[in-house]
Amino acid sequence: MGAISWKTVFAPSFAPGGLGAVNYNVASKVFEDFENYANDAAVQAVWTEGGGAANPTLAVTTAAVRGDQSIESAVTGSVGTLTRSINQNNFGWGTVGAGGRLRYIAFKGIVTTSTGAVNVRISDASDANHYKEWAFTIGTDVLQEHIIDLYSGTTTGYRNGDGFAGPSAEGSTTWNPDLIDTFAFRDLAVGSTYRFDDIRFYYEYSLMDAIGFGTEAATDDGVDGSVHSKLRNISDVLGNKGDAAVLGVPETDESVVGKTNQLINLGLGSVATENSRLGRQVTKAAADLLDGTLQGLFTVAGGRILLTHLEGEVVAAAVDNATSNTQWVSNPTVGTDLNLCATLDIDNDEVGAVYSLTGEVGTAMTGGSGGGATGMLAPIVIPEGVISISSSADVGTGGATFKTEMWYMILDAGATVTAV
Repeated sequence: MGAISWKTVFAPSFAPGGLGAVNYNVASKVFEDFENYANDAAVQAVWTEGGGAANPTLAVTTAAVRGDQSIESAVTGSVGTLTRSINQNNFGWGTVGAGGRLRYIAFKGIVTTSTGAVNVRISDASDANHYKEWAFTIGTDVLQEHIIDLYSGTTTGYRNGDGFAGPSAEGSTTWNPDLIDTFAFRDLAVGSTYRFDDIRFYYEYSLMDAIGFGTEAATDDGVDGSVHSKLRNISDVLGNKGDAAVLGVPETDESVVGKTNQLINLGLGSVATENSRLGRQVTKAAADLLDGTLQGLFTVAGGRILLTHLEGEVVAAAVDNATSNTQWVSNPTVGTDLNLCATLDIDNDEVGAVYSLTGEVGTAMTGGSGGGATGMLAPIVIPEGVISISSSADVGTGGATFKTEMWYMILDAGATVTAV
């Protein structure tokens, strides 16, 4: 059937066939191959010695069991141990599920002098009675694979039918693999020098659990979920080419395509309230603002902004036939007011007259007719406060109102602009 089952891996003489061959399969992860340690100090920071075991060192090049480096320890005085922790999240201890169940541990090891007795223990560091231990005698064959079946022995619901030896010792605490967090080579014989390498964890899983039936919901938790559910999640994240452009800060339920379409629109300047050239837009609705006083238009809060465009328009009726010197002003929360432009007399200006400013604070407001106005040649940094319009006389008695639009970019994270 083309399936690689755990029997195919650990019992090469097994001839696959029937449901038993395709139902359960294995995948392996390297737990430790010692290739990434820079020096002896680095390996000693992860592996700790005990008893008569000397500080572990790296056996390199031709002395390595496999690859370029192995761990080595010489034992003197009393039996020794080499111990390191297991990251449970990385290695997925637990029950049957889409993530699989850790079923086998395999390692290579040799002894260069004397007796090669060693016990391998996996345990719960918080409970001295929660462990399993397997006894091995290793020799000088660097190719020999030493294999542990975690579900041999007294583990409820499992049997060891493949000839692997059961545990040589078990703690009195009921076995719970979810709590196992320590791996150790123990009872290293006095007078022996050991080298270990290529420690691998083999996971047993249902093939259909792993692949899925095609009906599973998308999952992105990184642990559970079938291949199909992961692909569905990837599809959700990427999106479809028809996804609408999404404004604002990306949210978890928005697709990459939607945000990409938004970026394209921003670049083209085709979005009503956001633009890669000008930033974000805020509009102050037409109101009776040309009344001879200072009238607030926009509130800047949460930090500084960069004003990139400011525009006004006469609406509803022409401006009264009277002198009214008009300008925009920045009223900061802290500090002195700043005239964003010099005044312009808007006496008797027509309906639809458009106004703007150049960005040079000493230059007068531009425009005054429906034909347009010179826009900002230089942006202006605006602190927290209010952007206002100032007029010297009430020239709206005939019904003239004033609509204002501004565009800005955020300089400080969290800065906002709202119409007054």
